[in-house]
Amino acid sequence: MAFSLSSFSQKEFTNPLDIPMYLSGSFAELRSNHFHSGIDIKTNETIGHPVFAVADGWVSRIKVSPWGFGHAIYITHNNGYTSVYAHLESFNEGLSQLLLDEQYKRKSFSVDMYLKKGVYPVKQSDLIAFSGNTGGSGGPHLHFELRETVSQKPINPLQFNFDIEDTIPPTFKALVAYNQSDKKFFTPIFSKGDFWIKDTVEVNDNFEIGIVTKDKSNNSDNRLGVNKIDYYLNDILMYSYKNESFSYSETRYANAHIDYGVYKTKSIRIQKMFVDPGNHLSCYSVLGKYKQINCNDFVKGRIEIQDSKNNKSVLRFIVKRLCTKSKEMEMTQSQCTSVSKFKYNEDNRFKSSDIDLYIPKGALYSDIDFCFQKSENSDYIGGYVYSIHRETTALHKKMTLKIKRPKIKDVLSQKLIIVKKNNKNIKAKKTTLDGVFLKTRIKELGDYTIAIDTLSPRIKFESFSLDSSKSFLEFSISDNLSGISSYNGYIDGQWVLFQYDYKTKRLFYRLDKHLRKENKNRNVLIKVSDAVGNVSSFKYTVKY
Repeated sequence: MAFSLSSFSQKEFTNPLDIPMYLSGSFAELRSNHFHSGIDIKTNETIGHPVFAVADGWVSRIKVSPWGFGHAIYITHNNGYTSVYAHLESFNEGLSQLLLDEQYKRKSFSVDMYLKKGVYPVKQSDLIAFSGNTGGSGGPHLHFELRETVSQKPINPLQFNFDIEDTIPPTFKALVAYNQSDKKFFTPIFSKGDFWIKDTVEVNDNFEIGIVTKDKSNNSDNRLGVNKIDYYLNDILMYSYKNESFSYSETRYANAHIDYGVYKTKSIRIQKMFVDPGNHLSCYSVLGKYKQINCNDFVKGRIEIQDSKNNKSVLRFIVKRLCTKSKEMEMTQSQCTSVSKFKYNEDNRFKSSDIDLYIPKGALYSDIDFCFQKSENSDYIGGYVYSIHRETTALHKKMTLKIKRPKIKDVLSQKLIIVKKNNKNIKAKKTTLDGVFLKTRIKELGDYTIAIDTLSPRIKFESFSLDSSKSFLEFSISDNLSGISSYNGYIDGQWVLFQYDYKTKRLFYRLDKHLRKENKNRNVLIKVSDAVGNVSSFKYTVKY
């Protein structure tokens, strides 16, 4: 059952913070590989601000992870919505105890707890947590979401009455004309209340349009996104996009909504006014085609954009159809030893003597002339780098890549790992053995090779504090290649809860009730493993 926003009073939700709500991120804002699913609320670049339940309900989920949302709380409300509070530093006393008991029960820092109705009810404005910077957060803030409880689809919170001031219309930074493989950028000027392209946009018989936008809200310099785009030619609606809600299965279509190649090479997000055949995002409602423009004809173009607070801007321009025909896109094959036609709506497979690649149906957004190149490189144990098409082509689903493993001692086979090469940097991928092959599943095309990881993770003692307000024991841990896979800490042989922050490489234990103070020497043991099974142990003694 879907819930209409008009079904509920706009006063049902109160602010989750007791400080002014300034935004550093907006709903459906374009992020790396996804649409932003909530709003980011600034916390004055500090942690520890009280976070409150926005309505009556019950805590239905507690999730803690070094990645993603970090420390997060989900509250289910009686009106059909669920609110989400993420990147928290800590929870209130009651939730902290529930979490701590579960973590010790599982002997794991990372937990995902689902609570039944009645286990932990909350009232509107109850203190539930304190803001933080945990998980994948790029700085202290509160990530806040509203979701339809049944579908779990995120809804734009700014459709409700949250006290956020935004009277600033979005702006146009560029108009992009696509003539087959050619792109031409035009810089808008602002005059008489609208944006204009001063020069005539000259196109051939097969053209498309894209735009680069910028938005901001009052009291914040952070770059936000637009939620609505309408594109007209001679007042005929050609393209309409409105994103006030989406499903999580759709979020990766953000890579098809933009010109992914330009983003990968120039870090510019061009929003395309055309839709690839493999892009099934539900936020498009009109995908028209203008009647044939005759040679040397002029037509009026207009693009309207809106942000979450319905602030609107208009870009106007003139399009002239040239008499030249479209040039067919030519593929550069100078670096391709093998080229195959891959269809977006079919399973695709490529095999060579040492490569087996499978790209499933629906992974591509459009057809490609798949390019493969194998080149020698003695820097890597396999001796080769495999160019799997181009990293400027986006994938929606994971592909399966197998690379024939080099002949080495069996004892070292488990240490081999597939890595993605980007200039001089490499990034390890989760790898398994599959007969004579190494196997991984990945969502990026580009250059891949084989490396070997025989070095164990590094562990270093950092600090021990018995401060009355916050007693803790802290280490730093790191790994050279395959990455930290598991970590455990023991004191006098007893497992204790060490928390991991991958951004700072910190592993720390906040001394809790599971370790009674006896003012004696304690034997601390830290064990850390990487993704290929290299293990490190570190012993230390503290007095507690």
